Amino acid sequence: MSAVQPLLAVDGVVKDYGTLRAVDRVSFALEPGKVVAVLGPNGSGKTSLFRMLVGFNRPDHGSIRYAAADGRVRDVAPPADLGYMPEERGLYPDAKVADVIAYFGQLRGVAEEAAHVRAVVLLKELDIPQHAGKRVKELSKGNQQKVQLAACLVNDPRLLVLDEPFSGLDPLNQESLLDYLAQVAGRGVGIVLSAHHLQLVERLADSALILSRGAVVAEHRGRSPQRASQRVAVELADVDGAVEAGLALERAGAAKTGAHTYEFNGEIGTDAAETIAALLRSRVLASLRAGEPSLRDAFFSALDGARKEALQ
Repeated sequence: MSAVQPLLAVDGVVKDYGTLRAVDRVSFALEPGKVVAVLGPNGSGKTSLFRMLVGFNRPDHGSIRYAAADGRVRDVAPPADLGYMPEERGLYPDAKVADVIAYFGQLRGVAEEAAHVRAVVLLKELDIPQHAGKRVKELSKGNQQKVQLAACLVNDPRLLVLDEPFSGLDPLNQESLLDYLAQVAGRGVGIVLSAHHLQLVERLADSALILSRGAVVAEHRGRSPQRASQRVAVELADVDGAVEAGLALERAGAAKTGAHTYEFNGEIGTDAAETIAALLRSRVLASLRAGEPSLRDAFFSALDGARKEALQ
Protein backbone atom coordinates (compact mmCIF):
# COMPACT_ATOMS: atom_id res chain seq x y z
CA MET A 1 0.00 0.00 0.00
CA SER A 2 1.45 3.38 -1.02
CA ALA A 3 2.18 6.01 1.58
CA VAL A 4 -0.16 8.98 1.92
CA GLN A 5 1.22 12.06 0.19
CA PRO A 6 1.73 14.87 2.71
CA LEU A 7 -0.57 17.83 2.31
CA LEU A 8 2.24 20.03 3.61
CA ALA A 9 5.96 19.19 3.70
CA VAL A 10 8.30 21.53 5.59
CA ASP A 11 12.00 20.76 5.14
CA GLY A 12 14.73 22.53 7.10
CA VAL A 13 13.21 26.00 6.99
CA VAL A 14 15.21 28.92 8.38
CA LYS A 15 14.10 32.52 8.93
CA ASP A 16 16.46 35.27 10.04
CA TYR A 17 15.61 38.83 11.02
CA GLY A 18 18.95 40.57 10.98
CA THR A 19 21.13 38.74 13.50
CA LEU A 20 18.13 37.01 15.10
CA ARG A 21 17.39 33.48 13.92
CA ALA A 22 13.64 33.20 14.50
CA VAL A 23 13.20 29.76 12.90
CA ASP A 24 16.08 27.29 12.84
CA ARG A 25 15.92 24.28 10.47
CA VAL A 26 12.37 23.17 11.26
CA SER A 27 11.01 20.13 9.42
CA PHE A 28 7.71 18.26 9.59
CA ALA A 29 5.03 16.76 7.36
CA LEU A 30 1.26 17.08 7.62
CA GLU A 31 -1.07 14.52 6.07
CA PRO A 32 -4.72 15.20 5.19
CA GLY A 33 -6.95 14.85 8.24
CA LYS A 34 -4.07 15.10 10.70
CA VAL A 35 -3.34 17.71 13.37
CA VAL A 36 0.18 18.95 14.12
CA ALA A 37 0.68 21.22 17.13
CA VAL A 38 3.58 23.67 17.31
CA LEU A 39 4.37 24.45 20.94
CA GLY A 40 6.86 26.58 22.80
CA PRO A 41 7.19 29.61 25.05
CA ASN A 42 6.62 33.12 23.73
CA GLY A 43 9.40 34.07 21.34
CA SER A 44 10.20 30.49 20.36
CA GLY A 45 9.42 31.05 16.67
CA LYS A 46 5.86 29.74 16.34
CA THR A 47 4.34 32.83 14.71
CA SER A 48 7.35 33.31 12.42
CA LEU A 49 6.93 29.71 11.26
CA PHE A 50 3.21 30.16 10.70
CA ARG A 51 3.75 33.30 8.62
CA MET A 52 5.95 31.24 6.31
CA LEU A 53 3.42 28.41 6.13
CA VAL A 54 0.74 30.78 4.82
CA GLY A 55 3.03 32.66 2.44
CA PHE A 56 3.37 35.99 4.22
CA ASN A 57 7.13 35.44 4.44
CA ARG A 58 9.46 33.14 2.55
CA PRO A 59 12.12 31.01 4.26
CA ASP A 60 15.73 32.11 3.90
CA HIS A 61 16.73 28.46 3.60
CA GLY A 62 14.83 25.21 3.29
CA SER A 63 11.55 24.57 1.54
CA ILE A 64 7.80 24.43 2.06
CA ARG A 65 5.77 22.29 -0.32
CA TYR A 66 1.98 22.16 -0.52
CA ALA A 67 0.19 19.42 -2.47
CA ALA A 68 -2.79 21.09 -4.14
CA ALA A 69 -6.02 19.29 -4.98
CA ASP A 70 -5.12 19.40 -8.68
CA GLY A 71 -2.00 17.35 -7.97
CA ARG A 72 0.43 20.23 -8.41
CA VAL A 73 3.05 20.91 -5.75
CA ARG A 74 3.33 24.58 -4.81
CA ASP A 75 5.49 26.71 -2.53
CA VAL A 76 2.40 27.84 -0.64
CA ALA A 77 -1.26 26.87 -0.47
CA PRO A 78 -3.45 28.97 -2.79
CA PRO A 79 -5.97 31.24 -1.00
CA ALA A 80 -8.88 28.98 -1.95
CA ASP A 81 -7.24 26.05 -0.10
CA LEU A 82 -6.07 27.93 2.99
CA GLY A 83 -7.62 29.10 6.25
CA TYR A 84 -5.42 31.16 8.58
CA MET A 85 -6.24 32.47 12.05
CA PRO A 86 -3.51 34.83 13.27
CA GLU A 87 -2.98 35.48 16.95
CA GLU A 88 -3.87 39.13 16.32
CA ARG A 89 -7.53 39.16 15.35
CA GLY A 90 -8.47 40.75 12.03
CA LEU A 91 -12.24 41.25 12.23
CA TYR A 92 -14.03 44.50 11.40
CA PRO A 93 -15.68 45.58 14.67
CA ASP A 94 -18.51 47.59 13.11
CA ALA A 95 -19.45 44.98 10.50
CA LYS A 96 -22.25 42.48 10.99
CA VAL A 97 -21.09 38.99 11.88
CA ALA A 98 -22.50 37.10 8.88
CA ASP A 99 -21.35 39.83 6.50
CA VAL A 100 -17.76 39.80 7.70
CA ILE A 101 -17.56 36.00 7.40
CA ALA A 102 -18.97 36.14 3.87
CA TYR A 103 -16.54 38.93 2.98
CA PHE A 104 -13.56 36.78 3.91
CA GLY A 105 -15.02 34.02 1.75
CA GLN A 106 -15.26 36.33 -1.24
CA LEU A 107 -11.63 37.37 -0.75
CA ARG A 108 -10.74 33.69 -1.24
CA GLY A 109 -12.81 33.24 -4.37
CA VAL A 110 -16.19 32.15 -3.00
CA ALA A 111 -19.17 33.62 -4.88
CA GLU A 112 -21.12 36.23 -2.89
CA GLU A 113 -24.33 34.24 -2.47
CA ALA A 114 -22.48 31.02 -1.65
CA ALA A 115 -20.33 32.87 0.88
CA HIS A 116 -23.40 34.15 2.75
CA VAL A 117 -24.97 30.68 2.78
CA ARG A 118 -21.73 29.21 4.07
CA ALA A 119 -21.53 31.89 6.79
CA VAL A 120 -24.97 30.92 8.10
CA VAL A 121 -24.03 27.22 8.12
CA LEU A 122 -20.79 27.87 10.02
CA LEU A 123 -22.46 30.06 12.64
CA LYS A 124 -24.90 27.24 13.29
CA GLU A 125 -22.09 24.66 13.53
CA LEU A 126 -20.28 26.91 16.02
CA ASP A 127 -23.44 27.37 18.12
CA ILE A 128 -23.77 31.13 17.58
CA PRO A 129 -26.45 31.49 14.83
CA GLN A 130 -28.26 34.07 16.96
CA HIS A 131 -25.38 36.52 16.47
CA ALA A 132 -25.49 36.60 12.65
CA GLY A 133 -27.04 40.08 12.51
CA LYS A 134 -25.06 41.62 15.37
CA ARG A 135 -22.00 43.77 14.97
CA VAL A 136 -18.72 42.06 15.79
CA LYS A 137 -17.93 44.52 18.59
CA GLU A 138 -21.13 43.53 20.40
CA LEU A 139 -19.91 39.95 20.90
CA SER A 140 -17.85 38.59 23.78
CA LYS A 141 -14.18 37.85 23.18
CA GLY A 142 -14.92 34.14 23.03
CA ASN A 143 -17.66 34.54 20.43
CA GLN A 144 -15.46 36.85 18.39
CA GLN A 145 -12.96 34.01 18.41
CA LYS A 146 -15.60 31.72 16.93
CA VAL A 147 -16.38 34.29 14.24
CA GLN A 148 -12.68 34.46 13.39
CA LEU A 149 -12.63 30.67 13.01
CA ALA A 150 -15.72 30.77 10.80
CA ALA A 151 -13.95 33.34 8.62
CA CYS A 152 -11.09 30.82 8.25
CA LEU A 153 -13.46 28.03 7.23
CA VAL A 154 -15.84 29.88 4.92
CA ASN A 155 -13.89 28.89 1.79
CA ASP A 156 -13.91 25.19 2.83
CA PRO A 157 -10.08 25.00 3.03
CA ARG A 158 -7.92 21.90 2.83
CA LEU A 159 -5.31 23.39 5.19
CA LEU A 160 -5.93 25.29 8.44
CA VAL A 161 -3.21 27.22 10.27
CA LEU A 162 -4.48 28.36 13.68
CA ASP A 163 -2.44 30.56 16.02
CA GLU A 164 -3.85 30.20 19.56
CA PRO A 165 -7.42 29.16 18.61
CA PHE A 166 -8.42 28.49 22.25
CA SER A 167 -7.43 31.96 23.46
CA GLY A 168 -10.27 33.86 25.14
CA LEU A 169 -12.58 30.85 25.44
CA ASP A 170 -14.04 29.65 28.72
CA PRO A 171 -13.63 25.92 29.56
CA LEU A 172 -17.02 24.98 28.10
CA ASN A 173 -16.29 26.69 24.79
CA GLN A 174 -12.78 25.24 24.74
CA GLU A 175 -14.30 21.77 24.88
CA SER A 176 -16.80 22.69 22.18
CA LEU A 177 -14.06 24.01 19.90
CA LEU A 178 -11.90 20.95 20.56
CA ASP A 179 -14.72 18.67 19.41
CA TYR A 180 -15.40 20.88 16.39
CA LEU A 181 -11.78 20.91 15.23
CA ALA A 182 -11.69 17.12 15.57
CA GLN A 183 -14.72 16.98 13.26
CA VAL A 184 -13.01 19.32 10.78
CA ALA A 185 -9.92 17.10 10.75
CA GLY A 186 -12.21 14.10 10.31
CA ARG A 187 -13.33 15.61 6.99
CA GLY A 188 -9.76 15.40 5.71
CA VAL A 189 -8.61 18.93 6.54
CA GLY A 190 -4.99 19.19 7.69
CA ILE A 191 -4.52 21.43 10.73
CA VAL A 192 -1.41 23.12 12.11
CA LEU A 193 -2.03 24.95 15.38
CA SER A 194 -0.32 26.52 18.35
CA ALA A 195 -1.77 26.67 21.85
CA HIS A 196 -0.72 27.05 25.46
CA HIS A 197 -3.46 24.65 26.63
CA LEU A 198 -1.39 21.46 26.65
CA GLN A 199 -4.17 19.17 27.88
CA LEU A 200 -6.42 20.25 25.01
CA VAL A 201 -3.61 19.88 22.48
CA GLU A 202 -2.78 16.38 23.72
CA ARG A 203 -6.37 15.26 23.08
CA LEU A 204 -6.49 16.75 19.58
CA ALA A 205 -3.04 16.59 17.98
CA ASP A 206 -1.55 13.58 16.23
CA SER A 207 1.90 15.00 16.90
CA ALA A 208 3.47 18.05 18.53
CA LEU A 209 6.67 19.92 17.77
CA ILE A 210 8.25 21.63 20.77
CA LEU A 211 10.26 24.73 19.83
CA SER A 212 12.92 26.61 21.74
CA ARG A 213 14.84 29.52 20.21
CA GLY A 214 13.36 28.68 16.83
CA ALA A 215 14.51 25.06 16.74
CA VAL A 216 12.63 21.80 17.33
CA VAL A 217 13.95 20.39 20.61
CA ALA A 218 11.47 17.51 20.84
CA GLU A 219 8.64 15.86 18.97
CA HIS A 220 5.78 14.23 20.87
CA ARG A 221 3.67 11.66 19.08
CA GLY A 222 0.00 11.18 19.80
CA ARG A 223 -0.80 8.34 22.14
CA SER A 224 -1.55 4.88 20.86
CA PRO A 225 -2.42 1.67 22.74
CA GLN A 226 0.53 -0.09 21.08
CA ARG A 227 3.13 2.42 22.29
CA ALA A 228 1.51 2.87 25.69
CA SER A 229 1.71 -0.85 26.44
CA GLN A 230 5.46 -0.83 25.78
CA ARG A 231 6.48 1.74 28.39
CA VAL A 232 6.54 1.45 32.18
CA ALA A 233 8.01 4.22 34.34
CA VAL A 234 9.11 3.36 37.89
CA GLU A 235 9.96 5.84 40.65
CA LEU A 236 11.61 4.64 43.85
CA ALA A 237 11.30 6.27 47.25
CA ASP A 238 14.46 7.65 48.85
CA VAL A 239 14.56 4.96 51.55
CA ASP A 240 16.76 2.05 52.58
CA GLY A 241 16.71 -0.59 49.88
CA ALA A 242 16.31 1.85 47.00
CA VAL A 243 19.83 1.25 45.66
CA GLU A 244 19.33 -2.51 45.60
CA ALA A 245 15.90 -2.11 44.00
CA GLY A 246 17.39 0.13 41.32
CA LEU A 247 20.06 -2.42 40.51
CA ALA A 248 17.39 -5.11 40.24
CA LEU A 249 15.43 -2.95 37.82
CA GLU A 250 18.50 -2.41 35.67
CA ARG A 251 19.26 -6.14 35.64
CA ALA A 252 15.69 -6.70 34.46
CA GLY A 253 16.23 -4.33 31.53
CA ALA A 254 15.16 -0.93 32.84
CA ALA A 255 17.06 2.23 31.93
CA LYS A 256 17.93 4.66 34.72
CA THR A 257 16.36 8.03 33.78
CA GLY A 258 16.95 9.99 36.99
CA ALA A 259 18.23 9.75 40.54
CA HIS A 260 15.32 7.52 41.56
CA THR A 261 13.51 6.86 38.25
CA TYR A 262 13.72 3.96 35.83
CA GLU A 263 11.96 3.09 32.61
CA PHE A 264 11.16 -0.07 30.68
CA ASN A 265 10.64 0.38 26.94
CA GLY A 266 9.57 -2.51 24.77
CA GLU A 267 7.93 -5.80 25.64
CA ILE A 268 7.80 -6.48 29.38
CA GLY A 269 9.50 -9.84 29.90
CA THR A 270 9.30 -12.30 32.81
CA ASP A 271 12.25 -10.79 34.72
CA ALA A 272 10.80 -7.29 34.46
CA ALA A 273 7.33 -8.44 35.50
CA GLU A 274 8.68 -10.33 38.53
CA THR A 275 10.84 -7.36 39.59
CA ILE A 276 7.90 -4.97 39.34
CA ALA A 277 5.68 -7.41 41.26
CA ALA A 278 8.27 -7.57 44.06
CA LEU A 279 8.40 -3.77 44.22
CA LEU A 280 4.62 -3.59 44.52
CA ARG A 281 4.91 -5.62 47.72
CA SER A 282 7.63 -3.35 49.17
CA ARG A 283 7.82 0.14 50.61
CA VAL A 284 10.55 1.11 48.13
CA LEU A 285 8.15 1.86 45.27
CA ALA A 286 7.02 5.50 45.12
CA SER A 287 5.04 5.34 41.86
CA LEU A 288 4.44 3.12 38.87
CA ARG A 289 3.06 4.43 35.59
CA ALA A 290 2.33 2.56 32.39
CA GLY A 291 1.99 4.35 29.10
CA GLU A 292 3.69 7.24 27.38
CA PRO A 293 4.71 10.46 29.12
CA SER A 294 2.10 13.19 28.91
CA LEU A 295 2.56 16.08 26.52
CA ARG A 296 3.03 18.32 29.56
CA ASP A 297 5.88 16.11 30.81
CA ALA A 298 7.50 16.06 27.37
CA PHE A 299 7.07 19.83 26.96
CA PHE A 300 8.75 20.85 30.20
CA SER A 301 11.41 18.15 29.94
CA ALA A 302 12.38 19.31 26.44
CA LEU A 303 12.51 22.98 27.41
CA ASP A 304 14.52 22.22 30.53
CA GLY A 305 16.98 20.22 28.45
CA ALA A 306 17.27 23.04 25.91
CA ARG A 307 17.87 25.57 28.70
CA LYS A 308 20.64 23.47 30.25
CA GLU A 309 22.28 22.95 26.86
CA ALA A 310 22.25 26.71 26.21
CA LEU A 311 24.02 27.32 29.53
CA GLN A 312 26.88 24.94 28.72
